[in-house]
Amino acid sequence: MIVSAMEFTSAAEMRSHAAAVHARLLKPIARPVAMAKPAPQVPTVEPIRRFFAKQLPAWESGLLTFDAHVVAYRVALSISSFSISGSVRSEGWSAPKVRRSIDAIVIEVLENFPGVNIDNIQSHRRTRDIIPARQESMFEVYMQRPDLSLPMIGRWFRRDHTTVLHAVKKVKAKRGIA
Repeated sequence: MIVSAMEFTSAAEMRSHAAAVHARLLKPIARPVAMAKPAPQVPTVEPIRRFFAKQLPAWESGLLTFDAHVVAYRVALSISSFSISGSVRSEGWSAPKVRRSIDAIVIEVLENFPGVNIDNIQSHRRTRDIIPARQESMFEVYMQRPDLSLPMIGRWFRRDHTTVLHAVKKVKAKRGIA
């Protein structure tokens, strides 16, 4: 880059040149601002129509729970046939059974495990005295409450559904149940 020295004849000329350089380098050039175009007038009914025409999946709308499909599947299995009158009959048609709570089932199982309580069963501890009690409890809840899915049982025990499945398989193998 070649730089040539300028010669000024007066101090006023030097000041005017410095002001021009300063204006050119340090002040941004004012560019014309693009004017925003007004949005085209859209009928107010159209966005509403588009909103209601879009069908959201049930899982996205928040109407289903995680294991609603399991509950629906079990209900479908329990219904064996419809009579002509329209009433529903299931395989073991009898008076409705009173379901025991999970707490009651677990307390009954914990009678065989001294020193272990419900708080220990629901905790994240994995000591040798707690694991068998937890697995037996999961198995009994699974067997006595067929209306509950594995994820529902796992949520009560603060575990994953695969942990419940493992506990059920392990207790079945221990007891010799096929």
